[in-house]
Amino acid sequence: AVSRPADAGRRSLAAFAGAPVDAVAGIGNPDRFFSALRALGLQVREHAFADHHDYERSDFRNIEGAVLMTEKDAVKCRGLGLEDAWSVPAEAELPGEFFDALVKKLEQVHVHG
Repeated sequence: AVSRPADAGRRSLAAFAGAPVDAVAGIGNPDRFFSALRALGLQVREHAFADHHDYERSDFRNIEGAVLMTEKDAVKCRGLGLEDAWSVPAEAELPGEFFDALVKKLEQVHVHG
């Protein structure tokens, strides 16, 4: 589900399927965000900005309709008066190898600690 940065309204990402949607990302790897949206079946018009971009209202002048953005970007855009902007929560997935390595490290600390 996505939420509006300005209020508590929520919507399913599936609600945006069927028509192109604008997606904004000012993060280190904007392609990852856009690809994740496409993997959910959305038709994405990409608007990539530099990491830590300081958004202005003019950044959205060529965008009509719904705008999907990362939670990080939504915080920066709260005061811009965007009427149809939606924040997409990030879901981090760590590979199983990470947890295996973590357990080994913790076991070493426990044995040697």
